Amino acid sequence: TEVLRAWQGHRGEVKAFYVVKGAFTVNAVRIEDPENPDPDAEPWVFRLSEEESKVLVLPDRYANGFQATLPGSKMIVFSNLKLDDSNNDIIRFPADYWVFSK
Repeated sequence: TEVLRAWQGHRGEVKAFYVVKGAFTVNAVRIEDPENPDPDAEPWVFRLSEEESKVLVLPDRYANGFQATLPGSKMIVFSNLKLDDSNNDIIRFPADYWVFSK
């Protein structure tokens, strides 16, 4: 609930998020230009919980950040790429590059 994991995106990787315990807030922002992303872009805000069986799918070229909103929360993150390919596709941004909404 205190740790914020933000911001990271991918040029070609698709991510899917599923909460198995507790709840999370996920923010996502479209990256039009990975070399010069718009710092004023407004992130989309998604609230996921074990109470609602939903999968959030983020297409490629989106940066995401997420934070647990309940203690002991657990989320599974799926990918369309193998781990090595994902690591080579990653784009990281400072945690304060966009405003994270809880």
